[in-house]
Amino acid sequence: MTSTVSFAARPVPVSSKIFVSKDTKLWSEPNKFGVATALLKTGLPLKVVEYSSENSWVRVETPSGRTGWMPVTFTTQSSRRSLPANTKWADEEAGRNPASEGEPVGNSLTADQGQGDSSKTWELSLSPEYMNQITRENANGFGFHLLALQRLTSNGGIGPAISWHRFAKGATASGNSTNRTSHRLSIEALYRYRFSDFRMDLGIGYALDRSSVRTVDSSGALVPDSGGFTFNGSGSESSLSIRMTPRYIFPVSRGLKIGIHASYILDWGLGSGEGNFAGQDSAVSPPYHFLGGGMSLSMDL
Repeated sequence: MTSTVSFAARPVPVSSKIFVSKDTKLWSEPNKFGVATALLKTGLPLKVVEYSSENSWVRVETPSGRTGWMPVTFTTQSSRRSLPANTKWADEEAGRNPASEGEPVGNSLTADQGQGDSSKTWELSLSPEYMNQITRENANGFGFHLLALQRLTSNGGIGPAISWHRFAKGATASGNSTNRTSHRLSIEALYRYRFSDFRMDLGIGYALDRSSVRTVDSSGALVPDSGGFTFNGSGSESSLSIRMTPRYIFPVSRGLKIGIHASYILDWGLGSGEGNFAGQDSAVSPPYHFLGGGMSLSMDL
Protein backbone atom coordinates (compact mmCIF):
# COMPACT_ATOMS: atom_id res chain seq x y z
CA MET A 1 0.00 0.00 0.00
CA THR A 2 1.41 3.38 -0.92
CA SER A 3 1.04 6.29 1.46
CA THR A 4 -0.49 9.55 0.37
CA VAL A 5 0.21 13.07 1.53
CA SER A 6 -2.46 15.75 1.78
CA PHE A 7 -2.20 18.42 -0.90
CA ALA A 8 -2.34 21.04 1.88
CA ALA A 9 1.02 20.13 3.42
CA ARG A 10 4.52 19.15 2.40
CA PRO A 11 6.47 16.62 4.54
CA VAL A 12 10.07 17.24 5.54
CA PRO A 13 12.92 15.07 6.79
CA VAL A 14 12.43 13.93 10.39
CA SER A 15 15.79 15.42 11.42
CA SER A 16 14.85 19.00 10.42
CA LYS A 17 15.02 21.39 13.36
CA ILE A 18 14.31 25.10 13.77
CA PHE A 19 14.14 27.56 16.68
CA VAL A 20 11.53 30.10 17.78
CA SER A 21 12.87 33.56 16.88
CA LYS A 22 10.11 35.56 18.64
CA ASP A 23 7.58 34.74 21.36
CA THR A 24 4.45 33.42 19.67
CA LYS A 25 1.66 30.85 19.98
CA LEU A 26 1.12 27.32 18.74
CA TRP A 27 -2.07 26.90 16.70
CA SER A 28 -4.37 23.97 15.97
CA GLU A 29 -4.64 24.88 12.27
CA PRO A 30 -2.46 26.66 9.68
CA ASN A 31 -4.82 29.61 9.25
CA LYS A 32 -6.19 32.70 10.97
CA PHE A 33 -9.05 30.89 12.67
CA GLY A 34 -7.20 28.13 14.51
CA VAL A 35 -7.21 27.67 18.28
CA ALA A 36 -4.14 28.65 20.32
CA THR A 37 -2.85 25.60 22.23
CA ALA A 38 0.47 26.74 23.75
CA LEU A 39 2.82 29.67 24.19
CA LEU A 40 6.25 29.30 22.58
CA LYS A 41 9.20 31.23 23.99
CA THR A 42 12.08 32.66 22.01
CA GLY A 43 14.88 30.15 21.51
CA LEU A 44 12.78 27.01 21.93
CA PRO A 45 14.09 24.18 19.67
CA LEU A 46 11.40 22.61 17.50
CA LYS A 47 11.22 19.57 15.23
CA VAL A 48 9.69 20.33 11.83
CA VAL A 49 6.91 17.93 10.82
CA GLU A 50 5.55 19.53 7.66
CA TYR A 51 4.91 22.82 5.88
CA SER A 52 1.67 24.26 4.56
CA SER A 53 1.23 24.29 0.82
CA GLU A 54 2.16 27.99 0.67
CA ASN A 55 5.15 27.45 3.00
CA SER A 56 3.88 30.26 5.24
CA TRP A 57 2.98 27.95 8.15
CA VAL A 58 4.98 25.08 9.62
CA ARG A 59 3.77 22.18 11.75
CA VAL A 60 6.21 21.52 14.59
CA GLU A 61 6.76 19.27 17.57
CA THR A 62 7.97 20.77 20.85
CA PRO A 63 10.47 19.07 23.22
CA SER A 64 7.53 17.88 25.35
CA GLY A 65 5.86 16.22 22.37
CA ARG A 66 3.12 18.78 21.73
CA THR A 67 2.42 19.40 18.04
CA GLY A 68 0.78 22.29 16.24
CA TRP A 69 1.17 25.00 13.63
CA MET A 70 3.02 28.33 13.76
CA PRO A 71 3.89 31.06 11.20
CA VAL A 72 7.25 30.50 9.52
CA THR A 73 8.03 34.21 10.06
CA PHE A 74 8.52 33.50 13.79
CA THR A 75 11.20 30.87 13.24
CA THR A 76 14.94 31.12 12.60
CA GLN A 77 14.36 29.57 9.20
CA SER A 78 12.56 32.72 8.08
CA SER A 79 15.27 35.08 9.31
CA ARG A 80 18.11 32.66 8.49
CA ARG A 81 19.57 33.59 11.86
CA SER A 82 22.71 31.76 12.96
CA LEU A 83 22.83 30.11 16.38
CA PRO A 84 26.07 31.02 18.19
CA ALA A 85 27.25 28.49 20.78
CA ASN A 86 27.04 31.04 23.60
CA THR A 87 23.34 31.80 23.16
CA LYS A 88 20.59 30.50 25.41
CA TRP A 89 19.36 28.44 22.46
CA ALA A 90 22.56 26.37 22.59
CA ASP A 91 22.10 25.93 26.36
CA GLU A 92 18.57 24.66 25.81
CA GLU A 93 19.81 22.32 23.07
CA ALA A 94 22.33 20.86 25.52
CA GLY A 95 19.70 20.30 28.19
CA ARG A 96 20.64 23.20 30.48
CA ASN A 97 18.03 25.80 31.40
CA PRO A 98 15.29 24.05 29.40
CA ALA A 99 13.40 26.46 27.17
CA SER A 100 9.86 27.07 28.31
CA GLU A 101 6.98 26.24 26.03
CA GLY A 102 4.73 28.28 28.27
CA GLU A 103 1.38 27.11 29.58
CA PRO A 104 -1.26 25.55 27.36
CA VAL A 105 -3.82 28.24 26.59
CA GLY A 106 -6.77 25.88 26.36
CA ASN A 107 -9.21 25.08 23.60
CA SER A 108 -11.77 27.54 24.91
CA LEU A 109 -9.63 30.48 23.81
CA THR A 110 -9.87 32.12 20.42
CA ALA A 111 -7.09 32.21 17.91
CA ASP A 112 -5.43 35.43 19.01
CA GLN A 113 -6.26 35.31 22.76
CA GLY A 114 -7.23 38.97 22.44
CA GLN A 115 -3.73 40.06 21.43
CA GLY A 116 -4.49 40.50 17.75
CA ASP A 117 -2.41 39.41 14.79
CA SER A 118 1.18 39.83 15.95
CA SER A 119 2.31 40.29 12.34
CA LYS A 120 0.33 43.56 12.22
CA THR A 121 1.66 46.77 13.74
CA TRP A 122 -1.41 49.05 13.79
CA GLU A 123 -4.83 48.76 15.39
CA LEU A 124 -7.80 50.90 14.33
CA SER A 125 -10.78 51.17 16.69
CA LEU A 126 -14.15 52.96 16.57
CA SER A 127 -16.27 53.24 19.74
CA PRO A 128 -19.82 54.64 19.96
CA GLU A 129 -20.17 56.07 23.48
CA TYR A 130 -22.73 57.27 25.99
CA MET A 131 -21.43 60.02 28.27
CA ASN A 132 -22.71 62.08 31.20
CA GLN A 133 -21.44 65.50 32.33
CA ILE A 134 -21.24 64.72 36.03
CA THR A 135 -20.26 68.21 37.23
CA ARG A 136 -21.22 70.31 34.22
CA GLU A 137 -25.01 70.55 34.20
CA ASN A 138 -25.34 66.76 34.54
CA ALA A 139 -26.36 66.49 30.88
CA ASN A 140 -26.42 63.23 28.94
CA GLY A 141 -24.91 62.77 25.52
CA PHE A 142 -23.80 60.40 22.80
CA GLY A 143 -20.80 60.41 20.51
CA PHE A 144 -17.84 58.38 19.29
CA HIS A 145 -14.17 57.78 20.00
CA LEU A 146 -11.80 56.91 17.14
CA LEU A 147 -8.21 55.81 17.73
CA ALA A 148 -5.25 54.43 15.77
CA LEU A 149 -2.55 52.64 17.77
CA GLN A 150 0.90 51.48 16.77
CA ARG A 151 2.22 48.49 18.71
CA LEU A 152 5.57 49.16 20.37
CA THR A 153 5.73 45.93 22.35
CA SER A 154 3.47 42.92 22.79
CA ASN A 155 1.80 44.74 25.71
CA GLY A 156 1.98 48.40 24.78
CA GLY A 157 1.17 50.88 22.03
CA ILE A 158 0.70 54.59 21.36
CA GLY A 159 -1.24 56.63 18.85
CA PRO A 160 -3.62 59.52 18.17
CA ALA A 161 -7.30 59.59 19.09
CA ILE A 162 -10.24 61.89 18.43
CA SER A 163 -13.62 62.02 20.12
CA TRP A 164 -16.84 63.95 19.67
CA HIS A 165 -19.90 64.10 21.92
CA ARG A 166 -23.16 66.03 21.89
CA PHE A 167 -24.86 66.88 25.19
CA ALA A 168 -28.34 68.35 25.65
CA LYS A 169 -30.46 69.36 28.62
CA GLY A 170 -33.74 71.19 29.06
CA ALA A 171 -35.51 72.83 31.98
CA THR A 172 -38.76 74.72 32.58
CA ALA A 173 -39.27 77.48 35.16
CA SER A 174 -41.83 80.28 35.51
CA GLY A 175 -43.41 79.31 32.20
CA ASN A 176 -40.12 79.62 30.32
CA SER A 177 -38.34 76.68 28.66
CA THR A 178 -34.54 76.64 28.44
CA ASN A 179 -32.56 74.22 26.27
CA ARG A 180 -28.81 74.03 26.26
CA THR A 181 -26.76 72.08 23.71
CA SER A 182 -23.06 71.39 23.98
CA HIS A 183 -20.66 69.86 21.44
CA ARG A 184 -17.35 68.58 22.80
CA LEU A 185 -14.46 67.78 20.44
CA SER A 186 -11.12 66.48 21.71
CA ILE A 187 -7.81 65.37 20.20
CA GLU A 188 -5.56 63.13 22.31
CA ALA A 189 -2.27 61.32 22.42
CA LEU A 190 -3.06 57.90 23.82
CA TYR A 191 -1.08 55.08 25.44
CA ARG A 192 -2.51 51.54 25.72
CA TYR A 193 -1.41 48.76 28.03
CA ARG A 194 -2.77 45.29 27.31
CA PHE A 195 -2.98 42.25 29.52
CA SER A 196 -4.63 39.22 27.95
CA ASP A 197 -8.13 40.37 26.92
CA PHE A 198 -8.01 43.54 29.04
CA ARG A 199 -6.90 46.98 27.87
CA MET A 200 -6.20 50.23 29.71
CA ASP A 201 -6.11 53.40 27.62
CA LEU A 202 -4.60 56.58 29.06
CA GLY A 203 -4.91 59.76 27.00
CA ILE A 204 -4.06 63.44 27.31
CA GLY A 205 -5.01 66.16 24.88
CA TYR A 206 -6.97 69.27 24.02
CA ALA A 207 -10.76 69.63 24.21
CA LEU A 208 -13.02 72.33 22.83
CA ASP A 209 -16.56 72.72 24.17
CA ARG A 210 -19.01 74.75 22.08
CA SER A 211 -22.31 75.50 23.82
CA SER A 212 -25.50 77.31 22.90
CA VAL A 213 -28.58 78.18 24.96
CA ARG A 214 -32.10 79.15 23.95
CA THR A 215 -34.91 80.27 26.28
CA VAL A 216 -38.49 80.79 25.12
CA ASP A 217 -41.75 81.64 26.87
CA SER A 218 -45.03 79.75 26.61
CA SER A 219 -45.78 81.36 23.26
CA GLY A 220 -42.42 80.30 21.80
CA ALA A 221 -40.94 83.80 21.78
CA LEU A 222 -37.36 84.36 22.94
CA VAL A 223 -37.08 85.61 26.51
CA PRO A 224 -35.16 88.93 26.59
CA ASP A 225 -32.05 89.34 28.75
CA SER A 226 -32.58 90.85 32.16
CA GLY A 227 -30.85 91.46 35.45
CA GLY A 228 -27.36 90.88 34.03
CA PHE A 229 -28.18 87.37 32.80
CA THR A 230 -28.00 86.24 29.17
CA PHE A 231 -30.77 83.77 28.40
CA ASN A 232 -29.85 83.20 24.74
CA GLY A 233 -26.48 82.92 23.10
CA SER A 234 -23.47 80.72 22.47
CA GLY A 235 -19.86 80.41 23.51
CA SER A 236 -16.85 78.13 23.67
CA GLU A 237 -14.29 76.97 26.20
CA SER A 238 -11.00 75.10 25.74
CA SER A 239 -9.64 72.56 28.22
CA LEU A 240 -6.76 70.26 28.98
CA SER A 241 -8.32 66.81 28.78
CA ILE A 242 -7.32 63.55 30.52
CA ARG A 243 -9.05 60.25 29.67
CA MET A 244 -8.92 56.80 31.32
CA THR A 245 -10.64 53.92 29.55
CA PRO A 246 -10.52 50.28 30.74
CA ARG A 247 -11.71 47.79 28.08
CA TYR A 248 -12.53 44.11 27.82
CA ILE A 249 -12.07 42.54 24.39
CA PHE A 250 -13.98 39.70 22.72
CA PRO A 251 -11.99 38.45 19.70
CA VAL A 252 -14.09 37.63 16.64
CA SER A 253 -11.23 36.47 14.45
CA ARG A 254 -7.47 36.86 14.55
CA GLY A 255 -7.61 40.45 13.32
CA LEU A 256 -11.13 41.60 14.29
CA LYS A 257 -12.36 42.30 17.83
CA ILE A 258 -15.34 43.81 19.62
CA GLY A 259 -15.17 45.21 23.14
CA ILE A 260 -16.96 46.96 25.95
CA HIS A 261 -15.49 49.81 27.97
CA ALA A 262 -16.04 52.45 30.60
CA SER A 263 -14.57 55.96 30.31
CA TYR A 264 -13.70 58.70 32.74
CA ILE A 265 -12.76 62.14 31.38
CA LEU A 266 -11.45 65.15 33.28
CA ASP A 267 -11.40 68.57 31.55
CA TRP A 268 -9.46 71.39 33.15
CA GLY A 269 -10.49 74.73 31.63
CA LEU A 270 -7.66 76.72 30.09
CA GLY A 271 -9.59 80.01 30.14
CA SER A 272 -12.91 81.65 30.93
CA GLY A 273 -14.18 80.97 27.43
CA GLU A 274 -15.66 83.25 24.82
CA GLY A 275 -19.25 84.29 24.09
CA ASN A 276 -22.38 84.49 26.21
CA PHE A 277 -23.60 81.67 28.43
CA ALA A 278 -26.84 81.50 30.38
CA GLY A 279 -26.30 82.04 34.09
CA GLN A 280 -22.55 82.45 33.68
CA ASP A 281 -22.31 84.32 36.98
CA SER A 282 -22.99 81.02 38.76
CA ALA A 283 -21.43 78.63 36.24
CA VAL A 284 -19.71 75.46 37.46
CA SER A 285 -15.97 75.95 37.79
CA PRO A 286 -13.43 73.51 36.32
CA PRO A 287 -12.36 70.78 36.49
CA TYR A 288 -15.30 69.15 34.71
CA HIS A 289 -15.92 65.42 35.12
CA PHE A 290 -17.46 63.05 32.56
CA LEU A 291 -18.36 59.39 33.00
CA GLY A 292 -19.72 56.94 30.46
CA GLY A 293 -19.11 53.83 28.42
CA GLY A 294 -19.74 52.11 25.15
CA MET A 295 -18.73 49.40 22.70
CA SER A 296 -15.84 49.20 20.28
CA LEU A 297 -15.05 47.56 16.97
CA SER A 298 -11.36 47.24 16.15
CA MET A 299 -9.17 45.58 13.54
CA ASP A 300 -5.46 44.99 12.98
CA LEU A 301 -3.88 46.71 9.99
